Amino acid sequence: MIPIHEFQCYECGLKFEKLFRAVHEGTTYPCKNCGEEAKKLISQVNHTFAHVPTGPVPQNTGVSQLDHKADRIIGRDAEERWKAIEARQKYKQQKIADESASGFDLSRTPDGDYRVMDSWERGMSERARSLHNEAMKQKPKADAAPSEEGSS
Repeated sequence: MIPIHEFQCYECGLKFEKLFRAVHEGTTYPCKNCGEEAKKLISQVNHTFAHVPTGPVPQNTGVSQLDHKADRIIGRDAEERWKAIEARQKYKQQKIADESASGFDLSRTPDGDYRVMDSWERGMSERARSLHNEAMKQKPKADAAPSEEGSS
């Protein structure tokens, strides 16, 4: 069984795991992020062969090749999503310019396109936005202390 040790760097805050092929008696290990000495954490002993992730996914699998591939896949996905957002914003700006409209004049259609609302729709949209804003002003704050009304 290959021991997995958890380390916490108190310089940059990174918490990471390190696999050792043999028993590691040291209490520190160089931080992967800043190079400072990270302290070994006391963790529960796992007597099974399956490593249970201890944090947000993707967790360190202990196999650097798999971790690297997961990071690259996540990075590519994020890059593609940001490109789609930027393309949609560019298209919306072009639609606003072509129609001589403002962003408040546009409505998104079910197929993802944009169209200019007529004056009645725009009025209803403004009214709905105004009602929503008014309701949010009146909404009690979740962390506010309960009111003392009714108690004497």
